[in-house]
Amino acid sequence: SSAYGAKQNYIPFKLNSASVMPVIFASVIFTIPSFIAGLMDRESAFAEFVSKYVNYTTPVGFTAYMLIIIMFCYFYTFLQINPEELSKNLNKNGGYIPGVRPGKETQEYISTVIGRITEVKNISKLADIIVEELPLEYNEALKYIEIVNPMYRIKEIIGDLSKEIETVRLENEIEDNLKIKLEKK
Repeated sequence: SSAYGAKQNYIPFKLNSASVMPVIFASVIFTIPSFIAGLMDRESAFAEFVSKYVNYTTPVGFTAYMLIIIMFCYFYTFLQINPEELSKNLNKNGGYIPGVRPGKETQEYISTVIGRITEVKNISKLADIIVEELPLEYNEALKYIEIVNPMYRIKEIIGDLSKEIETVRLENEIEDNLKIKLEKK
C-alpha cells in the first residue's frame, strides 16, 4: 500500500533458480578428463593425476566437485536473473524497491538478495550431495555417520524453511488480492 493507492508487488525469485544445471556441468567437467585418461596409458602422468584428484571417490576430488557445483550455482543463477537488466526494467516501468534508490543501488540490492538465496540453496544442494553420494562412494560409511546425520537434518530444516517462506509469500499475495477486491466494492 502506498500513499497514492498503487498496488504493492513482489519480485518473485526462485529458491532454486539454477535447478540441477550446476550438478550437470560439474559432472561433465569431471567426466571429460576421466574419458581422456581412459584413452591414454594408465601409467601416464595425466592418467595418474586424474585417478588421484579428478575422481569423486577421493577426498580432493569430492571437495573439488562440490566447489565446482557452488561456482556453477552462482554463475547459472546470475545468468538467468540479470540484476542490471532487472533494475533497468523496474526503473523503466516506474517500479522501485522501498528504501533503495533506483539504478546502481537497486542493482546491488538485487545482487545481494540473489546471492543470499543462492547461498541457502548451495547449503541445501551440498547437503543433498553429501547425504546421497558420500556414503556410497566410501565403503567406510560408518566413519561418516557423524558428518552425514547432522547434514541431513540441516537439509531437512532448509527444505522446511523454503516451504514456509513460499507459504508466507502466497498468503501475503492472497491477502493483497483480497484487500484490492474489498476496496473496489
